Amino acid sequence: MGGRGSKSPQAKQGVKNVSRRALIWAKSRIGNSRYGRGAWNGTFFYGTAKCNLFVERAFNQGNPEEKPFPFTPSRSYLNTGIGRMRHYSAAEIYSGRLLNFKLVKIPQFGDIAADGQHVGIVSGKGKTISASIITGKVVENDWGFRGKDKTPTPNMRFFRYTGDDK
Repeated sequence: MGGRGSKSPQAKQGVKNVSRRALIWAKSRIGNSRYGRGAWNGTFFYGTAKCNLFVERAFNQGNPEEKPFPFTPSRSYLNTGIGRMRHYSAAEIYSGRLLNFKLVKIPQFGDIAADGQHVGIVSGKGKTISASIITGKVVENDWGFRGKDKTPTPNMRFFRYTGDDK
């Protein structure tokens, strides 16, 4: 995985397994408060939203050999040349800056749902799993699909893991 060009059937199945394993990991965290606004887990501090960290961790659990969520330089790193790497924000995910993911119109289980301020993982028909800033826990609900008849909300974008570094 990770190269350009067409994939063998085994490689295509491996790509699907990354999303499947990410979704299984995410489901196992429902009710967990580690990604809540009030939590500090060594990466994000109290009072910060961690939905992006939750999604990143899910996909890194789904594909531990190749991290599908590369880190990006922090603004301080870009400005001074001295800094650290940081996680992608919900806005950066929404803008489609992630390697190994492509924008899709019709979501499937294991895709990332993003609206620019929040991200989650599509877990079922009209359902997503995300780290809720309201409850402070990982939840499964209809966030992202609150349109008419559980359709995606108008500003929702979906991204599918491809294994391509495009």
